[in-house]
Amino acid sequence: MSRWIYGLCIVLLSVSLGCVQGDDDDDQTLADDDDTVDDMGPPVVLAEGQSYPTKIAVDSTHIYWSDQVAGTVMRVALDGEDGMETLASGQDGPIGIAVDDQHVFWANANAIYSAPLDGGEATMLAQLEQQQPAFRELTDLTVAGSWVYFPRTSESSVMRVPVDGGPTEVLAQGVASTQSIYVDGEQVYTTYASMETAMEESSRVYSVPIAGGDASAVVSDLVAPWFVSGHGGSLVVADLGPGDPREGHGLVILIDSSGEEQILADEQPAPAGVVMDGDYVYWVTLDGGQVMRCARGSGTPQEIISDQGDTYAIALDDTHLYWASAGNGTITKMAL
Repeated sequence: MSRWIYGLCIVLLSVSLGCVQGDDDDDQTLADDDDTVDDMGPPVVLAEGQSYPTKIAVDSTHIYWSDQVAGTVMRVALDGEDGMETLASGQDGPIGIAVDDQHVFWANANAIYSAPLDGGEATMLAQLEQQQPAFRELTDLTVAGSWVYFPRTSESSVMRVPVDGGPTEVLAQGVASTQSIYVDGEQVYTTYASMETAMEESSRVYSVPIAGGDASAVVSDLVAPWFVSGHGGSLVVADLGPGDPREGHGLVILIDSSGEEQILADEQPAPAGVVMDGDYVYWVTLDGGQVMRCARGSGTPQEIISDQGDTYAIALDDTHLYWASAGNGTITKMAL
């Protein structure tokens, strides 16, 4: 089984794929249109030689990533100095990763772990009973305050566990099935697309109160919503669209604080991780390894760089854009 299939099919249960390995070309190709990159760059590779870096998280000093194939949790300084550091090894397919001011957190197939940033052993915060053989219960997590929030795939539920460990809590059920969760203020946002609803434009993005309660659909009539993120009260969603994602039917949708929806980009080849700031929405495409952006409110989608291999994850801080190229085994940053 190729890494493309391995990575995509275990985290997105709502789409059936017959696909092949993505382009693993190590060359980094900047967009031809100078207007798309003249205010950014150049790309700087912070880490390379990784097996399959899948998701990333950034704090003020380091970028962290999970390597789903190698079973490791890694980090490197934002300036690239001092080399890579292994925070945990021997993990069971880690994907989701998050960081606060004291710990890094990650989601294995059926358990959530943390490790101190200043060094030390990993601690298991929660373990979930596997409902089916070879079935992932966990694909993503995020940390907010004193809690780690995560979707549980087998029950389509939103859950949380204290950052120091303890009993898990179910916040809502029937609202989360894929690999993304986002917390903004008093709400938790998740994507939902089940085997029954995929391809029928009845999948949704849900909002759940951060302490639990009734869930509400923020966006409906989606096909295969995958990633969700936000900024300043607005949300952005990557929807794989109908059929084979490689055929380029994906959408990137902006939902402003009033609930108005705007399609920023269509015909995208498997759009994956999305982030946004006050000016732009940024995303990566799994097929083709593109890093893209579009001005909020209006504008034309712009390709920043391509040929990044299988690319799931993207992150943002005040000065740089970061992404993980699973296919090329690299972690890269680019100045905003």
